[in-house]
Amino acid sequence: MVEVRFLQSSQVLRELKGNLRECHSFKLAVAFLKKTGYDEIRSGLLSLLKDHRPAELVVGISSYGITDWEVLRDLLKLRRKYGNLSVKYYNNEGFHPKLFIFESPGNSANIILGSSNLTAGGVRKNIEANVLLRGTISEEVMANIFEFFKNVFGTAEKLKEAVVKRYRAISKRSRRSKQQSSREFRGKLAETPLAPMRDDYVTIRSTPVSSSALQGISFWKVAPGPRASEWPLWEKEIAIDKKGARWGIIAVGWSEIDITRLPFDDRVRTERILTRKLRQADYESAPWYVADQAQLFCREIRRGDIAVAYSKKRIYGIAQVAEDNAYHVKIPPSEMLNETYANRRRVRWLSLPYRIPDKRLMKVLATNDTVHSITDSDTIEMIKEELRRPSFFGFVT
Repeated sequence: MVEVRFLQSSQVLRELKGNLRECHSFKLAVAFLKKTGYDEIRSGLLSLLKDHRPAELVVGISSYGITDWEVLRDLLKLRRKYGNLSVKYYNNEGFHPKLFIFESPGNSANIILGSSNLTAGGVRKNIEANVLLRGTISEEVMANIFEFFKNVFGTAEKLKEAVVKRYRAISKRSRRSKQQSSREFRGKLAETPLAPMRDDYVTIRSTPVSSSALQGISFWKVAPGPRASEWPLWEKEIAIDKKGARWGIIAVGWSEIDITRLPFDDRVRTERILTRKLRQADYESAPWYVADQAQLFCREIRRGDIAVAYSKKRIYGIAQVAEDNAYHVKIPPSEMLNETYANRRRVRWLSLPYRIPDKRLMKVLATNDTVHSITDSDTIEMIKEELRRPSFFGFVT
């Protein structure tokens, strides 16, 4: 029979340390993991690992930025040293468990679950409500909790250096701008100037694009993030007007920098500004590269040009640039983890093929830069052929 005991706030930390010292293996799933809480159990975790007892940890690193990146870095160091440690993460605000499982010899376990994250507030300062379960793993409630952890651990992502590095940059920016962010959330944030999606059914026009309409314009490849990571954002921004036209955006990153306001006529000054701003925002991009990409995106791309959203060896969409000017939107720090692209151009989508192009043309499109001028005649002809298909959307007139 499972023994259930309520834990007062002052009892949680004592039970954590005692069970960690005596258990055969340790499992943890918490939404928030801060250094103030982690330091309370680190010595116990280290002893467990040195004794060759296994530990499996799942931590939330969502865009709230509450989990400390310093703890994640330390866990990576421990994982490299001790093969019996596994660390995974969830990047999802819906990941919210507070679960500590301590297995003991003889098919028994102690489980702490309730409201306490592994933070100073959760284990020391706050008024928390937790229970301690003691019983055999074969009993139904215990088995259900073990099955829950198994599912969570199985679907979580493995924590890697690149993830911690990216999260570190987001966390540092979020800490610096915490007060400003609060004011922005209380005030009105800049919004993307797109028409809202219609609730009623709209017939989408399917007028093919004529060759004459494509004369005298430039063609551009614009990548929707590394490996198409930003395409869901671009797709989400698509709005259909009353005539059935699909409006949306193309965008580039460096979200904390308004590249549209750079003094492009003074290259030296532009790079000086970018050097400072990139350092402040903890970006690793070279100032000259950002200056080049910003120049192309804000000045070289013009209204009427064709932009091909291409990444991960696939054409996601073909659009016509709808306005001469690029614009910048303010992205809340809570969304920065998703690297939402804040520097944008308004476009009308003409084709959404989601198609892998001919292998001969993939090298032309598969450049590493975000914005790239397309001048290869075979590639341009392929794009024109795509736009002549009657199943796609009409050209802006």
